[in-house]
Amino acid sequence: MDTYYQGVHGGTLPLEAATYVTREADEEVYKFCHSRSNVAHVLAARQMGKSSLMVRVANRLERDGMISVQVNLQQLGLEQNGSPEQLYPSLLWEIEKSLQPQLGHSIRQELKAFLAEVPMEVAPGLRFREGLQFLLTEALEESQTLVIFLDEIQQLIYWNLQNSFLGFLKAIAGDPIFAQVKFVVLGVARPPDILTDSQFAFNAAYPVELKGLSGDCSPLLKGLQDVSEDPQSVLQEILSWTGGKPFLTQLLCDFAAQKLRNVQPDKLPQEIEHLVNTHLVEDWRKRDRQSHFQEIERWFKNGYTGVQDRKKTIKLYSNLLKRRKPEPFSHCPEDFSLIVSGLAEKRDGMLVIANRIYEQVFDLDWIETTTAYLRTLEGEFMTSDKVFNRDVYILIDQSATMDKTDLGKPDSRWKLLAENVQGDVNNLMRDRKGRKVCSQLVAYLFSRDREGQQFVIGENPDMKASVFEGHPDSNTFIGKTFAACIQDWKQKPQTEANKNGAFILIYTDGMLDDRPTFEKQVRQLADELDNEEYLKIIMIGVGDDVRSNVEPFLNLDFNLSQKKNNIFVFDLVDEMEDIMDLLDRQLSKDPAQTVPKWVQRDHPDWYQQYQEFQRNKNKS
Repeated sequence: MDTYYQGVHGGTLPLEAATYVTREADEEVYKFCHSRSNVAHVLAARQMGKSSLMVRVANRLERDGMISVQVNLQQLGLEQNGSPEQLYPSLLWEIEKSLQPQLGHSIRQELKAFLAEVPMEVAPGLRFREGLQFLLTEALEESQTLVIFLDEIQQLIYWNLQNSFLGFLKAIAGDPIFAQVKFVVLGVARPPDILTDSQFAFNAAYPVELKGLSGDCSPLLKGLQDVSEDPQSVLQEILSWTGGKPFLTQLLCDFAAQKLRNVQPDKLPQEIEHLVNTHLVEDWRKRDRQSHFQEIERWFKNGYTGVQDRKKTIKLYSNLLKRRKPEPFSHCPEDFSLIVSGLAEKRDGMLVIANRIYEQVFDLDWIETTTAYLRTLEGEFMTSDKVFNRDVYILIDQSATMDKTDLGKPDSRWKLLAENVQGDVNNLMRDRKGRKVCSQLVAYLFSRDREGQQFVIGENPDMKASVFEGHPDSNTFIGKTFAACIQDWKQKPQTEANKNGAFILIYTDGMLDDRPTFEKQVRQLADELDNEEYLKIIMIGVGDDVRSNVEPFLNLDFNLSQKKNNIFVFDLVDEMEDIMDLLDRQLSKDPAQTVPKWVQRDHPDWYQQYQEFQRNKNKS
């Protein structure tokens, strides 16, 4: 059926499409092309209008006398495991082909002849540089600019060629020879994944943030004139549901134009909600136009990021959905992942769910189902079978400060920790293709200078009704409780179910009042062990007090790592990945794997000191 809203067909809007809505990003990309910068990036979720923007900016540039070429990396025809030897010649041929209309003829043979003079041992990226310089000389006048649009840039990640491409961009940045050429890269990717070199990354690039539709969006009004006497009200009601997502907005506009006539103002909200429910939300997998929702789901199930990153991303989304309020955008990987998936946006420095439709489609049931799917993949990503068949002990800080409520949190640390520990315990006891970390564990509460209360936790536990039934009180003494835990472990007979040793998890919101005692206990254990894999002690910091003063915990970690056997590590509850990945990392032989990413990122001096010690330890 013909429709005024051509965007419902997906793909790039034709240049003549009347429903294209110009956004700030259009002007930003245009201004970049007239600036002195060499590289710009437009990275956003699918169906956000990247390709349509590219076509229109390119047309505008050509009217200015510039030359532009558009290359879709998915259409280069590279094999699944692409190589630099495939990528760079293909790029050159596509660029030359796109220049032919400007030149009035092909210079393919001249380009081949030129490249034949470049020694074959020259790296592909350098050969591309030489070939591009040749094309600039042949095709451009002295004052002309060539803008190269590279669409679907995420293909570089699938081919593992992003760093190779970075090498080329670094080579031309600021080079006067290439002052006439600019690259605009567009795609479904996180900025740090495209250019991962810390010395360049996208610091030297021009970032363009592609936001949803907003304002009066006048090009969309014509198709809504029969819906109501006030089509602008109809459009604003539609935008309140779609959050300005271009494809969803055009689709819902089309439904309104096809299904509604002369709607009274007071009936408008319920009529639009009815369209949303009947044509988008209900049975959405069967109704899904242009696989819009399924593409979002695929990001979580089969995206190029690791399973653990996807699990952290969906957990972040779950928190946003449950708490019904934005969170500060922190530039961490899962923040970028959530934006690239399409489910969230950055608005005024805050991370928010992109729209009301997503809240209904990607609801708590979807979260549970998708998380369960990711868990089925977990066993395949464990680097060591030794993470399974363990004794597990959990020591939980019950000191008075656990009653505090941290800034921006809905409940006290004690209540939030109950949820975190419950999730961790479920994960530890989950069957992974016939393997479990444990089928039963022991939990202890510690606070006063005494042996804390003990709980034996079986499968399908209700931690809130048992371990977290009490209330926080007193100080943070752990020594006697830790000693009881170690004694219980040593007296337990070894069986097939615990043949690989033990994990001891310690959750605390402050430095221990008897730290010297605890340090002495851990050092003694480290000396007693024949194998440092047999026991791992993981302390997990909880709350703002720990985060704002993390150095004592890192120092504790460093002090306790300087023994023959390194059995202790510190992490933060809000930074740590899935508990399985955390435990798995502690069995790695690579120190870079055992140290949390946030420590490497935020405390480089500490990390450098730790690495130096490990190198010296290995030498001796």
